[in-house]
This record gives sequence, structure tokens and C-alpha cells, in this order.
Amino acid sequence: MKEARVTIEQMDIFRHTAGLDRGNTPYRNYFCAEEGHDSWDALLELVKMGLMVKRPSPTSPSSLFHLT
Repeated sequence: MKEARVTIEQMDIFRHTAGLDRGNTPYRNYFCAEEGHDSWDALLELVKMGLMVKRPSPTSPSSLFHLT
């Protein structure tokens, strides 16, 4: 399997997804965003790399991105 290389922006996305942007203990596994969000392209790239999955949000027109 090819080694995945991630950017600093993508590492920030991982921290936000896990809730580590607010402390040292992960408390979630989702990043809610919709097309046009500043991180949208980076999120889609992470999905393409197999490091995240994208699902529709059950409560809004946004998408939920989860760490794999």
C-alpha cells in the first residue's frame, strides 16, 4: 500500500474532526461542511486518499466527513 502524505492543513482537519482543536481528549469523529467551505477541497482529497469517508448529514444539506 502506498504511504499517504498529508499537509499541515489536512492535519488540522484531522484534529478538528476528532475534537482535538479544543483540548487533548478526542470526543467526536466528524467534520460538518458543505460545498464552498474553506476546507472542502482538502476534505475531498482526504476521502480520495482513503483517510476519511463522506456521508450526507441527516439534519442539514451539509456533508459529514469521518476519519477512517
